[in-house]
Amino acid sequence: MPVCTGTKRNGQPCTFNAKPDTTRCGHHALQTEANQEPINTRARARARAVVPDEHRCVYITFNGFGARCTSRKTPQSDRNECLSHYRQRTYRERLAARQATFRAIWAEHWEAVLHQLIVAAGAVPDIDDMHINQRTNIAHIYTRTVISRMVDHGEDEAVAIVAVVPTMVLLMTRIIAGVRRREAADTRPELQRISDDVQNTHDRNVRKQTDENVKLLLEITPPNGQKTLEEIREVWTRVYRVPGRGIQETLYADMKKWYDTAQCYVPNDWMYRKVLDALWYRIKLVEDLKIRHELYKRLQQECAEAYAMCCEGHIGRLANVLVGFDDSFKPQVPIGIILQNKMAVISQIENAEERLKQAKDLMAELKVPDDQAVAWIEAVEE
Repeated sequence: MPVCTGTKRNGQPCTFNAKPDTTRCGHHALQTEANQEPINTRARARARAVVPDEHRCVYITFNGFGARCTSRKTPQSDRNECLSHYRQRTYRERLAARQATFRAIWAEHWEAVLHQLIVAAGAVPDIDDMHINQRTNIAHIYTRTVISRMVDHGEDEAVAIVAVVPTMVLLMTRIIAGVRRREAADTRPELQRISDDVQNTHDRNVRKQTDENVKLLLEITPPNGQKTLEEIREVWTRVYRVPGRGIQETLYADMKKWYDTAQCYVPNDWMYRKVLDALWYRIKLVEDLKIRHELYKRLQQECAEAYAMCCEGHIGRLANVLVGFDDSFKPQVPIGIILQNKMAVISQIENAEERLKQAKDLMAELKVPDDQAVAWIEAVEE
């Protein structure tokens, strides 16, 4: 059976059998019917005629061989360059000329332009909150913009300043608006403010719960000679044995760093070491194999999330490992979230006396300060 006479995309002859009564295979027959050239454009480009030396670009290409450019000279160039090298050279020349012009105009006009922009910045109404140094810095920034307009658009100094001042004033007003928003009084309702507070009361309660969990761990006395880090590495290597999903060495290095840190709260407290030793011993005491396996993974997750945290952050993560597995350990949930969830249920009670009683009991249970508890209790009394 005859072989197809077509040419493949790589320039090689086709090796498929030709269709009956033709000299082409099915693929090349369709190309012929569509009056398409079967030779690929890349192969055609490789097979183009060699440009004679007298018509070639004179540039030497820096491709590691120091060969002369193979492209044809362009009529646009008077230096026997191809179109690509002609455009590169003229762009560099234009850029150098612009930089020289910019430096010349800057040396002559920058002081006058800066002075006028500072005057314009000081004349902006209602910006007393912006320090004079801030106004001067903004004026310095837009001085370059004015000079650039003078270079690129050929504008006079006064015209360029008039064009730039509105943009500068807009930036200043936006900065002032942002400063005033940050300094504005908190107008949120008291209940929302208490619930959204994540810096004061909530953080204190989270830290308090962490301290209680750590205290429970420190009551555990691990045996002498326990090699905590070595045992953890051995267990994690066995748990995460799937290729590509193992524990990174950076995590072990982070744990080793804090394990060898003498001071966390006070000098020579070795707190991270004590907590991790006690936690690891407590995990090994779990008899249920499935639960112990989950605790291995939970410890790895908490240690990974503690990476790059301070010592207190690492200890807080360790104190959170047993939450949900041991009822003695309480979750580090902000009090605002607990209040929101439980008060939503209490508010559905129809009996007003019962509703008020449960609300007061909740405030006492969570030890909410009296000044904050009043707002919650008043909400359920309505």
